[in-house]
Amino acid sequence: MRYYNNEVKILKSPEKDFKENVFFNSFVIDIIEEQHNIKIKKIMRNKLIQVGNCRPIEFDVLLFGETPVGKKRIFNFELKENVLHSVISQAEIRRPLVDYSYVIINLHPHTLFEMLIDTKLGNEMVMNKIGLISVWFQGRVPMLLFSSRYKKREIDWWFE
Repeated sequence: MRYYNNEVKILKSPEKDFKENVFFNSFVIDIIEEQHNIKIKKIMRNKLIQVGNCRPIEFDVLLFGETPVGKKRIFNFELKENVLHSVISQAEIRRPLVDYSYVIINLHPHTLFEMLIDTKLGNEMVMNKIGLISVWFQGRVPMLLFSSRYKKREIDWWFE
């Protein structure tokens, strides 16, 4: 989906507390700060974003950060218990609105690599520059399997 010259609105969040929210924690924040050399400005959870007249899209986590030279970057994190293909599809749909996109999933790294090799999902993630984090080891530091790569968002927007 392409977005051109459209206004971005952040709508009211859903009133639910999703169980996957625990996957995005201080350890993940540390990984992102170090990996992308950014200073975090704001984190938003479970936000509905509307672009122009399009249907609103729910984002699990949006992170707004700034590089040492002052460039603004927006990160998306899609969280899922264990259904890799659906979370990758969600990340692909949201990718044009952010600079970096990650999938955080509760599956063992070995299982994830097997799934990526045995299906076309790995190619989809690479083509869309989507990163992957495993949170299989509950209570331990999440494992960054591969990092998201910069891909300029299609519209220039920022939180207010």
